[in-house]
Amino acid sequence: MPGQSTQYVLHAKLPGSEVWVGEVPGPVTWAASTAGIQVVRGLEIAEAVLSLEGGREAVSLELVGDVLGILDVGPFGAAAVCEVALLDAGQDWGMRETVISNAKITNLSQSLGGRWSLTIEKDLERDSALALTEFTIAESYRGSLPPGFFTYNTGAHDQPWPVAVGRCYGVPLIRWRKSSSRDYAIVAGHPLPAVELTVYDRGNAIPASSRYTQTPVNTTIKPSISYDYPNPLTISYIEGLDGISYSGGPSWENEDGSLSNYCEGITTRLIGGGVRNGRNEVVLGAGMVLEYMLQQSGVAVDWPRMAPAIAALQGWDVGCYIDGRASWLSIVRDRLLPVLPLIEHESDAGIWYSYHVPWQTQPRGTLTAGVDFSPDSDIEWDMEVINTVVLQYAYDYGVEEYTKQVTVGPDQSPICKASSGALAFGVRQAAQPITSTVLHTDSAALLAGRVLAERKAIPRRRFSVMMRSAQWDSLMPGQTVWVSWGLLDADREVLCQVLEVPRRRWPGRVLLETVPRSEQGTPKPA
Repeated sequence: MPGQSTQYVLHAKLPGSEVWVGEVPGPVTWAASTAGIQVVRGLEIAEAVLSLEGGREAVSLELVGDVLGILDVGPFGAAAVCEVALLDAGQDWGMRETVISNAKITNLSQSLGGRWSLTIEKDLERDSALALTEFTIAESYRGSLPPGFFTYNTGAHDQPWPVAVGRCYGVPLIRWRKSSSRDYAIVAGHPLPAVELTVYDRGNAIPASSRYTQTPVNTTIKPSISYDYPNPLTISYIEGLDGISYSGGPSWENEDGSLSNYCEGITTRLIGGGVRNGRNEVVLGAGMVLEYMLQQSGVAVDWPRMAPAIAALQGWDVGCYIDGRASWLSIVRDRLLPVLPLIEHESDAGIWYSYHVPWQTQPRGTLTAGVDFSPDSDIEWDMEVINTVVLQYAYDYGVEEYTKQVTVGPDQSPICKASSGALAFGVRQAAQPITSTVLHTDSAALLAGRVLAERKAIPRRRFSVMMRSAQWDSLMPGQTVWVSWGLLDADREVLCQVLEVPRRRWPGRVLLETVPRSEQGTPKPA
């Protein structure tokens, strides 16, 4: 429970009305206006209530007393859009500290004693738009495809059209109709630049002069089940000689179904990308890939706060191949975040990500205990030490395996070397290999492996402080500061990174974590 001067407040927007329910009744000023908002008594919260699980946020509440009559007016549970916030007595509503916002009421139930239990829940992945189109390849016979391009050779491909975002290797070619003179292969569900492509059979390049044209053809298709589909899909395809006509090279199945000269895993590498963003730029680099996926998701995003992370991530060369229906936000969380140094946050404007590679940032200054902040928690140690990371990457969808592996450890990183010394923490066994389908180049894999290894090469300390001055109100997650606090180190300032800042009100609580540095891994002389 908060202190006596602070209470939880539930703000519910209903059709045609709004309701504020608090732990204590009373008026609240709205954003410096003279009009007061009447907070109805009836909210009880027995303990910390925010839970995070699988990208889902949920707050459990109890409603009693004065508010019970509200639930009898209209479809409260289905129609309400809710926010739960912390508010100090006498404070402006605009200075509240939001716990959860833009959420729905679920699990509304009433006990025998009249007490209502409800859950305020928000699931951004559920609300995110799905990747790929509504119709499948099997439905998409009509459009500007080559004449006679309406049959299969190997059966129906009843799957959504795939798309490759960023610089992606090992993208499988969809085998389509084989006529008496030509083979066709769909490259991607979006336009590609008119540049040469290299086609591979199980990892081995197929000579273009004997098998394929290398310049993709861009065209549009629409499903045969609806001639008025409002958004025809742009695709790219390539064509090649028939397997019977060219008996000396690989081919698809022959007309009789035999596998003479059969090509098992035909793939290509979309080095130039293909998807374009709203600025008509080809989406390349992790920053643009992340930006594109968030735009496609349709969820609210705090773009101004996202700008530093997007810029910093452009040095990361990634690509993502998508061949199944999934929410765009789940793709971001499941495939990008595990290998990118990002932390997800939420502001009033929406979600955003901060970039966390502390040794690449210039410290903002020094925070001094008792002057700039008051300690607000005990120091928590994270003693997990992993100074060697094995990363498997360059996934080839044609052969369905990771084709490359990189190890980052004491030989590649000074921080890892310092932490593995005999007087430090000892050589730790590498964790299970980390796999990634979005890393394709050696440089990107080495960069990701180094960041992952160095973030846990040395034990870290985490603590929160209550800021005293508004002079630090521009502090943002991802930035670094020197902290002068005797409990951290009596002799020197300690470099720390900001993990979280108050969502709305300042001064407020800031969460900090010590930054692994090579000298920290070496014990001081007695």
